[in-house]
Amino acid sequence: MKVFSLALGALLISGCGPVAAAVITDGSVDLDGDGVPDGPGGEDPDTDPDPDPDPDPDPDPEPEPVFGRWEGERLLEYGRCEETMYEEGRLLSDGDVPEQFGELCPECSYFYELEISPGRVCGFSVGRESWRGIFIQGGEATILRIDRAGRGEFNVSDKWFGGAETSPEEIFMEYEYRSGGGGGGVEVFGEASLIRTN
Repeated sequence: MKVFSLALGALLISGCGPVAAAVITDGSVDLDGDGVPDGPGGEDPDTDPDPDPDPDPDPDPEPEPVFGRWEGERLLEYGRCEETMYEEGRLLSDGDVPEQFGELCPECSYFYELEISPGRVCGFSVGRESWRGIFIQGGEATILRIDRAGRGEFNVSDKWFGGAETSPEEIFMEYEYRSGGGGGGVEVFGEASLIRTN
């Protein structure tokens, strides 16, 4: 009877104004201004669940570029003759690099195995197989020509210096050198691109 009287009194007092919600329980009235029964400890139940985890996590970092292909050419000028040698090659992986290469050029970052064509330019015989060691610092390139010395040995036949331009997809090098020979010697103008393959 006491509970019924309290509920009736709340209705009579309210008139036409806003009314706090009354929830009848076992002999007590639980009032909550928003019309929702209080949760345990007098707090509203959690109606805002934790947001979903980030659906787009940070992507994996970009892998280090691998400049796995060599494409180059050398223009040879000798007297009135001008002919071009073409070079194609591949980057030698750690397991493919002859141990002696590291001794010949400990500062080199890359070693390439090349095939060169044609076999003869301006009357000079050209080795069809050769190797290159590359060291790049800033905008400068050092290029070592490495050839077989017989019985599995190698030596540095020449060393060339030039400029280098590096981008995410390519390292472009230009160089020139002069070799001795009759008739004023031989002038060579070279360029090569180390092309990214990953």
